[in-house]
Amino acid sequence: MPSEPRDSDEAQGVGPHPESAAFGEDAPPSHGDRDSDTVTLSWRKKAFQWILWILLFTGSTQLLLVFLLTPEVAPLRNRLAVVAMFGILVAVALVRGAPHRIRVWVMLAAGYGAAFVMLSSTGLLGGGRTLLLTIAIYALVFAGRRSGWVAAGISLLVFAIGAAIYMQAGSDPSLQGQEGLVSIKYWLFQGTMLSFSLGTVLFLVASLVNVLGEALTTEREAARERDRLERLLLETAARERRDVGHQLHDGPCQQITAALLRCKVAQRSLASGSVEGQEGHLEAIAELLDTSVGEIHDLAKGMSPPGFSPESLPAALAELVRGARAAGVAACDFSLQGTAPTCSRFVADHLFRIAQEAVGNALRHSMARRIQVRLRAHGGALVLQILDDGAGISRDANRGRMGMRIMRHRAELAGGSLSVGPAEGGGTTVTCTVPLRGGGP
Repeated sequence: MPSEPRDSDEAQGVGPHPESAAFGEDAPPSHGDRDSDTVTLSWRKKAFQWILWILLFTGSTQLLLVFLLTPEVAPLRNRLAVVAMFGILVAVALVRGAPHRIRVWVMLAAGYGAAFVMLSSTGLLGGGRTLLLTIAIYALVFAGRRSGWVAAGISLLVFAIGAAIYMQAGSDPSLQGQEGLVSIKYWLFQGTMLSFSLGTVLFLVASLVNVLGEALTTEREAARERDRLERLLLETAARERRDVGHQLHDGPCQQITAALLRCKVAQRSLASGSVEGQEGHLEAIAELLDTSVGEIHDLAKGMSPPGFSPESLPAALAELVRGARAAGVAACDFSLQGTAPTCSRFVADHLFRIAQEAVGNALRHSMARRIQVRLRAHGGALVLQILDDGAGISRDANRGRMGMRIMRHRAELAGGSLSVGPAEGGGTTVTCTVPLRGGGP
């Protein structure tokens, strides 16, 4: 579960305020939760500001009622208490630079004062119980889970004190003529209901806040992971282009340069009228050009596999397997079960890249002696499977290896999923499943 957001100073790593323990503040957030906690704290501040302005508006309306329109509804001391509570709200609104948690608790203190006045003067006829319940919810939403439960305890304490003062005064018209014991039972019943309501509501609201916090954290982590993987894909593509450039420079370019020099030598010989030895020059030039064309062709296939249509994806996978088999490290084979499945070029490209990465991993890391690449349409999905009989893969490598993360990202981009696990008899199985939707993803 995400930890409680801290105030702005603490989110920057300054440390907790000395009053935080008194207000039931949770432990500092871990490094991984700070971003989501900062977003949550920002939302809490905005929501608190909106509620504060609503309370100021309703408070000013109440002042107008009790002082100008209907002053007879409350004695002077209660009206003055309303003025004091409203003044506290105005102070909270003006002092915007104070720590957020302090502002929240000062506002809650004004609410407790208003609830106490209602309970001690009008008993259960007023809105004191509802206000006490609302205050605890405000504390949980604006200041955190622990603050909500602390506020609930204070609400019950205020209710008990207000009940004691009211029963001592004996001013509740609804209880006139009843025995004092009955009055106590009635207040106890209402206090029990308030306790039940506080516990139930706070539990539900806290659970909802935790679910939303977990969803926010998960979404932000997923977004960061997607960004990292997209950058890695771009970096991988750039590195592949650099590698191809180096290979072109060190291979075909050098061979073509040598062929050009041979041509110039033959040209000079022919210009001088000598035809002896020209056949050797032409054979060497032809051999150099043939080697260059072959290397360029291989590089082109690696850079851009065959155009991906329902028929060409199996051909591209078969070519990948032939290239891996030619390396002589392991026996490789490809099998297509059924007819060539229908999919888009986008999906086929990602499937080919996943197979390329999985076969490369098997050759480089697993010491496999046999690698199998399988493609089939099964149960409304396109399934690509790469199996090897190598040393297998550890759980840490499965989760954290960059190639694995990129393969999973490619599977997600194609609208499917990737699973990596042990193969029967040892080794590793990589399975990518992409749903087929109406003729192809």
